[in-house]
Amino acid sequence: MIKQGIIVLLLLCTGNIGVQSEGLSNQLDNRTVIWQQNEETNGDELTPEEAQKVIASRAEQVIRALKDSNMKKLKGLVHPKKGVRFSPDATIQVNGDLLFKGKELEQLIRSDKVYEWGSYDGSGNPIKLTFQEYLNSFIYDRDYANAERKAYNQFIMHSSSTDNLREIYPHAIFVEYNFSKGVGSSDISELMWSSLRIIFEYYKGEWYLVGISHDHWTI
Repeated sequence: MIKQGIIVLLLLCTGNIGVQSEGLSNQLDNRTVIWQQNEETNGDELTPEEAQKVIASRAEQVIRALKDSNMKKLKGLVHPKKGVRFSPDATIQVNGDLLFKGKELEQLIRSDKVYEWGSYDGSGNPIKLTFQEYLNSFIYDRDYANAERKAYNQFIMHSSSTDNLREIYPHAIFVEYNFSKGVGSSDISELMWSSLRIIFEYYKGEWYLVGISHDHWTI
């Protein structure tokens, strides 16, 4: 009887240990999933190297679509809920910059409608352009697909405009494409640098374009 009691007790203890171990394993698995989700959604916590691994392919698709003025391609890369905001300089104006849904882009590129995109540095005159004109002047004004420099989650150059990208998009991944000077060898070439920043936020398992910001030398 004593031996049988010991055996039963051992089996009960072993069973409890198994249940406890399984529960602990599930807890660890859940924590791992939560940690992975946070790593994916909080793009600001990624190092430049990590950000590059996550977003390089997506960013390449965006730049190629902009280079080719291919809004059919670009619309599928735009955030399905938030759309994409266009900022003509480093200071992102939440209530002033124009924002469009992805599905609107194909019509915009064909339209002759003039929009007011902001104001020119120095003169303060309004930027009144069609979408195609704005694309040529404040988005793809240089061949950024073959940029001189490129950085992930890092700023390369800053103008005198207030750069508030991280305030507006605190958990985004952004890529900056930069030319350190203008074309040619004129006296002002060194001042004619420019940068294009494309900004992504995480949504339902994918990183989507939410902002395109242009930066350049300002007075």
